[in-house]
Amino acid sequence: MGAYALERCCRGGRWAAESRTLARRLQLLPYLANALETGSIGWSMAELLARRSQGLHHVIDALQQGEIGFEAAQLITRIATPDTERAWVHRATRRTFKHLREEVQAVEMATRLTPQTDRSPPTEAQIQQMQTLERAILSGELLRRVTRHHLPESPDHDECNEGNERAGTDEADTPPNQPPSAQRTAVQISGSPDDETPTVQISGTPAAKVTVRMRVPGDLLLHYRQLERLHREKLAGTSFIQFLCATFWQTWVPTLGVSDKWETIYRRDRYRCTSPVCHQRNLTLHHVKYRANGGADHPDNLTSPCAFCHLEGEHGGRLKILPPGSDPTWLLGRHPIIQVHRRERTLLV
Repeated sequence: MGAYALERCCRGGRWAAESRTLARRLQLLPYLANALETGSIGWSMAELLARRSQGLHHVIDALQQGEIGFEAAQLITRIATPDTERAWVHRATRRTFKHLREEVQAVEMATRLTPQTDRSPPTEAQIQQMQTLERAILSGELLRRVTRHHLPESPDHDECNEGNERAGTDEADTPPNQPPSAQRTAVQISGSPDDETPTVQISGTPAAKVTVRMRVPGDLLLHYRQLERLHREKLAGTSFIQFLCATFWQTWVPTLGVSDKWETIYRRDRYRCTSPVCHQRNLTLHHVKYRANGGADHPDNLTSPCAFCHLEGEHGGRLKILPPGSDPTWLLGRHPIIQVHRRERTLLV
């Protein structure tokens, strides 16, 4: 056996031993131990769940009793606290993985913006607010508003400097006597999913700088450095990253929210597959009542599943979509075993 292979075996054995020790120490449930033995989950995933679930005894009990699955437990432990774990477990029993993940991510985003945010499962109104924000971002409406107020209107050097400074620096839009620590990001959202133009307001700037690490090929890095040097010569004293962001926005924002005559349907459905168990974004248009049977092009008869869910799922008989298209009910399985309406999952067997 070569030295490299021997090292890998030793490393694997060490991680296995440490994970078994960790499992015993945390009194992990038999399901997790069996999953580790059969290889259905990796040691790193098991160790991560073990560490996150410390103090979340109700989550462990629910997983042991089969009320929730391993994937749901992973999501819950990212955000739950001992005070909110019961509510999250109850929420997980009524959600598909897709919808549960969306709700966990919504609370995570709110927590990043406002650390004092309650970590309880989001209400329906809060979910609608996050969906409104998502529509505004993906349709380009939010970026258009940002570029309209913060980016330069002409390529004049002084205006570019001012635009770059306003585009993202911590000092932008801040009174001279206001300390950086007093700055906050505020996102205010109002409206409903039926609104054609959501109301999204942004004020303030991030409270702290963010470090972004990117792994790029060598030739791309060389090109990046060359552009950075040219920018430093032409626009000394301004941020190259802000310049790149501003240029990217000015180039691509006009192309967002512009597709075909079904754009309003795609926007209503948040530019993602409407199936409750699918995350794809390669959307197609589907008539809930087939056009061959007299179905019209009215929004209530239209929904936007991805190509697979449309062709292999609905037309292939693996799932069924019940009207209206704007608020469909999904039946999953050739012989339906799960029904999902809005975000509520119901077992049929």
